[in-house]
Amino acid sequence: MTPSEPRFKPTNFPPTDEQLAIQTHRERKVVVVADAGAAKTTTLALRLAESLRRQVAPEHLLGLTFSDEAAAVLRGRLEEIGVAPTLARHVRIQTFRAFALQVLADQFNDRAPVRDRPEELAPMVREAVRHVRRRAEARCVAISSALPEYNAQIAEFLEISQFLKAQMYGLNDADEENAEPIEEHARERDIDPFLLRLHVEVERQRRLVDVIWRTSEDAVFDLVRLLDQSASSALPAFRVIVIDEMQDMNPITARLVEHMERAPRTFITAAGDFDQVIHSRRGATVDFVMSLVNAAGVERMRLSKTFRHGPAMTHATAYKKTTPTESGRVVRADIWVREYVASNPATAAPHVVKAIRAWRKSDEANRSEDQAVILRSPHLSIEIESALMTEGIAYRCEGFDSYLVRPETLVLRGIVAYALKAPNLLRIT
Repeated sequence: MTPSEPRFKPTNFPPTDEQLAIQTHRERKVVVVADAGAAKTTTLALRLAESLRRQVAPEHLLGLTFSDEAAAVLRGRLEEIGVAPTLARHVRIQTFRAFALQVLADQFNDRAPVRDRPEELAPMVREAVRHVRRRAEARCVAISSALPEYNAQIAEFLEISQFLKAQMYGLNDADEENAEPIEEHARERDIDPFLLRLHVEVERQRRLVDVIWRTSEDAVFDLVRLLDQSASSALPAFRVIVIDEMQDMNPITARLVEHMERAPRTFITAAGDFDQVIHSRRGATVDFVMSLVNAAGVERMRLSKTFRHGPAMTHATAYKKTTPTESGRVVRADIWVREYVASNPATAAPHVVKAIRAWRKSDEANRSEDQAVILRSPHLSIEIESALMTEGIAYRCEGFDSYLVRPETLVLRGIVAYALKAPNLLRIT
């Protein structure tokens, strides 16, 4: 048997030629350019399964994703294609955040508490605001904009702060407190200089000597900072690393991957659909990820067969993308366009309910799990969730919390329950 022949054969489907080539490749760095629904996650699972069959210990395999849901799907896919559950459980599959937190704890003995809830972060930000105000007053400098005080303003500031860290700003303590560099950095990033000063101050307080707290989003930033300062790599060695949804990589996650690929005999396979950048607010851009795709020493491979929709939709997609695409399914793709008032999302909810009921009565209906409502933002779920509940249609949310359990809703429900002396209003069914 030659090395290019697959040793692992999935139990429930025949891989395409493109999948087999990715499953058995021998290049150290491979980027898989994939279309939507082209079985990226399944293909990465095949890569891991092939490594297991070639006697690579599961502890030397790593799968990285950008969300807990994607990590669960990748692990589930391993079992679905025929990897024994006892073996699949030993493969390390984590989000970048979880991986960084674990390495910080295991390799650097850094177990700083994680603060992710807005009410936990607000006091730190307000203390930093007071410090920035005192410094401005001492220098007789007028603050040019309103610094965040309320929770909504603080949440917006934290988004800006995380974006700056995703771009590696302040990674190696290069940001000085004197005015000139701050003003220059602010102009370069088109950000208010006082917000940039606030970002620097929060970071200063967060890591006075050692890191005293972090958000889970800070974990990769903090780990890369330590790795950049370390004379030798403190990362655990992996033989095979796969990265799902590569289109959402940003400079700080890319720097972490650079550190990992320095280990000898490490093979990295990353897959993404570069038309679907989701985490732009975390610094991911098409231009940046394409620079990684086109970097020296990177082998490009392709997944061009989609299993998400049939030939009609595939043909339309190929026309839009101007890249060859084919369908791996023979299904009908019907599209109905229903217009609603953009300023009033509530008008869309009845259309969603009507479409769900019509589909369930159709000949194609199989399971309710085969239906999905795709939203651009979690706030759009409120009216649709309410309409589904009113109609008695069961649903679940993936990738975000139902509005019923979001903090602001729980506070309001608590007030109403107390006023009406009706504790049942707090019960989630």
